[in-house]
Amino acid sequence: MHCSVFGAIPTSVPATPSCSRECRSKPMARHSSASTFMTTSRRSSDEDLVLCRTVGSSRAGTPRQRGLEVPNRSTEPVARATRATARAAETRQRMIDAAVALFAESDYDKVGVADIVESADVAHGLLFHYFGNKRGIYLESMRATASAMSQAFADIPDSTPDVQIRAALTSHLEYLRVHRGLALRMVLGGRGADPEAWEVFEGARTAVLEAAANRLGLDPENTGVRLVGRSIVAAIDGATARWLEEDVRIDVEQMVEWLVHLIVACLSTAPVLDPTLQVDKAVALLRGSD
Repeated sequence: MHCSVFGAIPTSVPATPSCSRECRSKPMARHSSASTFMTTSRRSSDEDLVLCRTVGSSRAGTPRQRGLEVPNRSTEPVARATRATARAAETRQRMIDAAVALFAESDYDKVGVADIVESADVAHGLLFHYFGNKRGIYLESMRATASAMSQAFADIPDSTPDVQIRAALTSHLEYLRVHRGLALRMVLGGRGADPEAWEVFEGARTAVLEAAANRLGLDPENTGVRLVGRSIVAAIDGATARWLEEDVRIDVEQMVEWLVHLIVACLSTAPVLDPTLQVDKAVALLRGSD
């Protein structure tokens, strides 16, 4: 025994049993083992995930690498805009066609906006969106009519002038016969019917006369040629109006042949207005004898 202020202390302390040291160390070992296991498992899981991704990418590849069709998303807004524009143009044209048909059957004051939108099967506000008001769509329908009439002289066969003039006159008379009311009130009614709308037709007619003069080898700017051309148009208008009004038993073919003779007769008088004009060749072309 050994004495100290704390009392008697055994001189030899019993050695700690080895089992106690082992017991004290085991929790540490277990913790260390668990930590090692968790670390290993996490690393293995991450490595496996990376490996799977790597293998998956190398095996599958992108859709384009696998030869699959990949839609180009960048073109979708353009395609949608194109479709919307096409729908808007179709709606606008449908209203114009409805207006032409209605104005062909009734006077301007008797056709209402409601009639046009109902016939075109569109919303009421669309007419004001595209044309502003009734007057706007009326003038647009006049432009459409003038364009259709001019097209009759544009879509003619690539042939000799005599064949072309007969084809153009046939198409012209057929169009006016279908749109009889519009023809009688506006096309054949003169400037007094509606001065603003009349100017639309005048522009179209001027273009047709210039093209015809050039085709016949005449100068469209010559004063005599221009006066004769306007006289021919007025004569055709008057004869067509009478033909439509009286509903005479004369078919389109007969009218066309008679109008060709009328044109030839008028053109033959052009040298009276300008002695320098040489119209014999043009007359021969119209007759089909050249």
